[in-house]
Amino acid sequence: MAASDEDFCRKESLISQPWRPFFINNKHFLVKSYFSNLSNAYEICISDFNKIWLEVSDQDTIKTRNKELNPNIEADVTYIVKHIKKNVEEQQQLTKYQMQISSSLLEPLVDMVAELQRRQTELQNLLEKKDLEISDYKASGVKLSHKRFETKTFDREAFNNKMVLSSGFGETVAKSKTLGFTEGLQELYKQVVIKRAWLQEKRLRETEVSEDSLLETAIGSGVPSSLFSDTASPNVSPQISPRKTPVPSPQKSSTENSPSKDRELQRREELRRKLEEEEERKKRKKKKIKL
Repeated sequence: MAASDEDFCRKESLISQPWRPFFINNKHFLVKSYFSNLSNAYEICISDFNKIWLEVSDQDTIKTRNKELNPNIEADVTYIVKHIKKNVEEQQQLTKYQMQISSSLLEPLVDMVAELQRRQTELQNLLEKKDLEISDYKASGVKLSHKRFETKTFDREAFNNKMVLSSGFGETVAKSKTLGFTEGLQELYKQVVIKRAWLQEKRLRETEVSEDSLLETAIGSGVPSSLFSDTASPNVSPQISPRKTPVPSPQKSSTENSPSKDRELQRREELRRKLEEEEERKKRKKKKIKL
C-alpha cells in the first residue's frame, strides 16, 4: 500500500475515532466525537450499550440552533464548537444531549474481538515454542541460575479453563463499562477502522483491474463485437454483426442514469470500438496477402 493510500485510510472522521468511557448523570456511556477546526463542524456519538445516538452539525446548523436556544446572545461559531468540545472531553455534568439514533459500533467491535483472539492464539503458539526451546536447553545440560525462574510447561486448555474460573473474569465483566475501552483498546479500534478502510479500497481497485484485464483479453483473442452488443438478437450468429436501425431510446429512469451504469456503458462501447478496429485491421492484412 502506497503512502498516499495510508494517508487516505487514516483520514480523520467520526468512524476513525475510538470509543471512550463516558460517565454522566450517574450512568455509564460510551462516547466518540470528531470536531473539525477547518469547517467549524462536529459529530458526536453516544451509546448506553443498548442504543446509539448521533449528532451531526455543520456551521449553518450551529448558527440556527444558537439563535433558537439563545436569541439574545451572539457568539462566533468557532467559539461555540470549542465550547461543545470542552464539555464533551471534560464530561460536564450540566450538559444535556439530544440526539438521533444511529449505528457505528457493532462491526468494528466484532473485528476487534476477532483480532484479539488471533493475537491470543499467536501468543499461545509462541509460549509452546518457547517450552520446546527450554526443553532442548535442559537436554543439553543447561541449568537455571535461580530456581525461582523455573516455570511450568504451558498447557493451552488448562490456561483457558483457569481464566474462566478465575475471580478476575467476574471482575472484568462487572467493570466492563468502565474498563472496556482502555488506551490500548482505543488504539486497536483506530487500527481496525484504518484496516477496514484500506481493505475496502483494495477490493474496489482489484475489481477495476479485473475488468480492465477482461477487456484486454477479449481484444487480444479477437472476440466478435456482436457479443458485446446490447441489442443483438440471440438468433443472430456471433460472427456476423447485424445491421442496426437507429431507434430513439426511451427516457431512462434516475437509477439507469447512475454513474456506475454510465461507466459500464462506456466500457462496453470502448470494447466494441476496439474489436471493430481489430477486425478491420485483420481484413486489410488478408487483402494484402491475396494481392
